[in-house]
Amino acid sequence: MRRYKVRESESKCETDRQRGFTLVELVIVMAVLVVLAAIAIPRYNGVLN
Repeated sequence: MRRYKVRESESKCETDRQRGFTLVELVIVMAVLVVLAAIAIPRYNGVLN
């Protein structure tokens, strides 16, 4: 029975695609941070005054 080795470049590309965040995930995180900042900044300014 013959066994064929998968080329390193193919397996490396596949694992690279699985790492990191997608653009949609980053946009969602940024939107949540903007909403939290919009709530927190006015309250913080009110505490300072």
